[in-house]
Amino acid sequence: MKSEKKYNTSNWIGVCFLVLVLIFTLSGVFLLIHIKNNLRKSILGNLKKDTQIISMEIDKYLCRYGELVAQMLTNDAIVSFVKENESSETIASSPDYKKVKATLERIKSTSNNIALAWLGMKELNCLATNEGIWVPDYDYDMETRPWYIEMNQSNRKVTYTQPYIDGITGKFTLSIVSPIYEHGRLAGSVGIDIHMEELISFIDSYSIGLKGFPILISSNDTIIYHPNMSLEALMKIEELGGKIKKTDSKFLGESPEFYEYIENNTEYYLFYNSMASNDWRIAAIIPKSEINAQMNQLNTMRIIIFGSFTTILIIIAIMFRLSNNFKELNELYEKLGIKEKELLENNKKIFSAYEQLANSEEKFKIQYATIQDYTEKIEDLKQKYDIAIKGTNSGVWEYEVSCRNFYLSEDFKNALGITEKNGKDYNSLLNELLAENERKKLENEIARFMSGGREEIYCQVNLKNSFNRIQCILIRGRGIFDGNNGLKLVSGIILDITKIKEQEKYIEYIAYYDPLTNLPNRIKFIEALEKEVNDSQPGAIMFLDLDDFKRINDTMGHSCGDKILQKVAESLLNIERGRLLVSRFGGDEFLILIKREENINEIENYAKKIIEVFKDNIMIEEYDAHVNCSIGITLYPFDSIDVNKLIMNADVAMYKAKDLAGSNYVFFNNKMADKLKEKIKIEKLLRDALKENGFTLLYQPQVSTLTGNILGFEALLRLKAHEISPIHFIPLAEEIGIIIEIGRWVTKEVVKQLKTRKEKGGELKPIAINFSAQQLHDSGYIEFLKALLEKEKISGEYLSIEITESIFLDKKDETITFLHKLKDLGIKIALDDFGVGYSSLSYLTFLPVDKIKLDKTLNDKFLIMDDIMVISSIISLAHSLSLEVIAEGIESIEQYLRLKEAGCDCIQGYLFSKPLDIESIDRIYNDNLVQKLQKNIKFCKEEQL
Repeated sequence: MKSEKKYNTSNWIGVCFLVLVLIFTLSGVFLLIHIKNNLRKSILGNLKKDTQIISMEIDKYLCRYGELVAQMLTNDAIVSFVKENESSETIASSPDYKKVKATLERIKSTSNNIALAWLGMKELNCLATNEGIWVPDYDYDMETRPWYIEMNQSNRKVTYTQPYIDGITGKFTLSIVSPIYEHGRLAGSVGIDIHMEELISFIDSYSIGLKGFPILISSNDTIIYHPNMSLEALMKIEELGGKIKKTDSKFLGESPEFYEYIENNTEYYLFYNSMASNDWRIAAIIPKSEINAQMNQLNTMRIIIFGSFTTILIIIAIMFRLSNNFKELNELYEKLGIKEKELLENNKKIFSAYEQLANSEEKFKIQYATIQDYTEKIEDLKQKYDIAIKGTNSGVWEYEVSCRNFYLSEDFKNALGITEKNGKDYNSLLNELLAENERKKLENEIARFMSGGREEIYCQVNLKNSFNRIQCILIRGRGIFDGNNGLKLVSGIILDITKIKEQEKYIEYIAYYDPLTNLPNRIKFIEALEKEVNDSQPGAIMFLDLDDFKRINDTMGHSCGDKILQKVAESLLNIERGRLLVSRFGGDEFLILIKREENINEIENYAKKIIEVFKDNIMIEEYDAHVNCSIGITLYPFDSIDVNKLIMNADVAMYKAKDLAGSNYVFFNNKMADKLKEKIKIEKLLRDALKENGFTLLYQPQVSTLTGNILGFEALLRLKAHEISPIHFIPLAEEIGIIIEIGRWVTKEVVKQLKTRKEKGGELKPIAINFSAQQLHDSGYIEFLKALLEKEKISGEYLSIEITESIFLDKKDETITFLHKLKDLGIKIALDDFGVGYSSLSYLTFLPVDKIKLDKTLNDKFLIMDDIMVISSIISLAHSLSLEVIAEGIESIEQYLRLKEAGCDCIQGYLFSKPLDIESIDRIYNDNLVQKLQKNIKFCKEEQL
């Protein structure tokens, strides 16, 4: 009975063994099928990801050049140039041509891959490129060119053409073009041509699996890149070979872009992905054999594993059968052994549990300390964040894409006067805050971002807050994506830039208008005159000067003098608006442009009307001032077509009119030799002074508003034996070409004075030298100055060069390079006459200057209590750019106190000292001029008492 029981047990064990083998076999087959499918999906999924990555990188590559073309459309000079030129023969002489060509050259220089930057003018049937004007000398019709047709048919702002072989260079080229419209009509286009080699090399660097490769296909199904074909061998996708068909959607899931085809008896999988910028596609191709090879390896592994396990099971069964007879003998021993092992295992588990508890306690302590540290850091960051938000007058916003709700930080809502709770509907909030045109501008920006056309939202809009004030707001934002790369939130900052815009607008205004009279300044007048001359229009220039105006300033004060200038400006504007352009040339001088008039009698009538203005006295407060004027008149193009010559002619005629009694006018003629004789006389004096040491330097102190001590000096050139103002002989020295020699003499003399003081053991203070625009042509000046400083052992930090913006009107890049070389020697650069003439905020953003000098006219106008904020704004703006501010021409203690309150760094003017010779400077070198001034004021008051 016992043996029968053992026999039945053995049979049951055999059956169980067979069942186990069967289950193992079925499990192996099922597992193989499952792994095989997952492997294939994984490989093809990676193929899809590779294709999308390559597509995105190429799209970014092309968009970078597309943005260059889009930026060309925002350039007013380029658009105006395309629209306004009327003849291909005169296009090269257009006043804007050099500016446009320089812009195209700058665009071309941004990338070595750009073959050409160009403008297409439809009506002229020619191109303006960075290399020049291209007028075809053969039967050429722009409208038949492939790039023109593609641009015309495209609905895109920027069109990427089909690649082609350039007929001139023979290189594989892609054109990126944008149309320019005028009154709804296509006027021309802008574009750049790029070489395809860099793009092809870029694609060639990508590999798909072991043997796969990408191909690039244009929007008309032309294969642009294939590793097995040359650039010239363009072909359609249907010519690729074999039959392309979509694969089984069940096999690939939701991926209808997958295809399979046969080429040269080799089967391939192919995946397409389109690009947003130009409808091109990237196709990633991988041989089926590569996927099948991996699956075959899996089959081999499965057979080995299955065979191994089957063998092991058989061996176990045999061993089980052999050991069955010894089972009862060893049963007791095994039970004892099991009990012993269980006891040992329990001991080990108890010990292990104890160690784990000890380790967990230590970890918890470390984690708690880390959490505390992170909590403190988060609190610090929160405080810094609050400081940054409040300090920059900005706010944080968030937009939920799914429910279109808009959230705004409380501080900014309070600033705008918004009382509604957060979570308000997006459209409702925009309609409430923005006018229709501003709302559309913001919505278009957001739409471009949401469609993938922009990486971030960047938009400036004007809104009217609940306090009925217009505010300029800068809105910036980026997307926050979920795990499936879907846009979930758009979050960013809102910055109130109203004050910045107001300052920019004001500084832009004073760049072209005189702040005292609000008339156009010199640069505005010259621009208008150049346009008239270039348009070959006849006209006249009047140079008007107020006679003996210095006497008015000296007797009635500069304040009354300024008001007289304002009255004169107002009267001149009332003569006849439209035909006359009245501008302030400087001081008490006005330039008047009579446009498109060649009748001498009419021009003379204008002069008589102007003189009529000065017949009556001008009432200023309690003063009754009589002012005469002298007018010089020159005609163009009769007298000249050179702008500077015309102004000089009018100036010469004006001085001739001064010789006559009362208010008079004189037409320029070739017999006016008096002015020329004077110029010849001064020219001789200048040349003799160079030879015979006839120059001298005076030094005017520059005083710290904070301490009252002298911080440095400005060196001013004078003729030793003649009372001729540098206002007269400096321009003449520039005209006759000796300013370079004079400039080197001034530099030597200043360095000599610094050396003398150093040898005496005195403290050195910086000395400023005025620098003429013509000295930029002194190619050896940098080496001369470097050698001079090394020879005399003087550091460059004790020299300062004062320049005006006029030196940047020509060869701007060379000028900036020249100034950087000066700074490399330790020399500081000061921008002189800021606030008049060509002064512009834009210069401060790129000029390598360390200081600005506020002009006397600017100080005289705005250093009154009502307008002190203008000066304060300019000083604050300069300080924000890390620039030192010096105010010159300061003559009253009130001006000094207001400048000090506004934060001006340094004062220069007759309030503290007139220009002095070096001996007089030695006596006040270490004086505190503010304390000295206070003592003098106190002494005068005591004398009066």
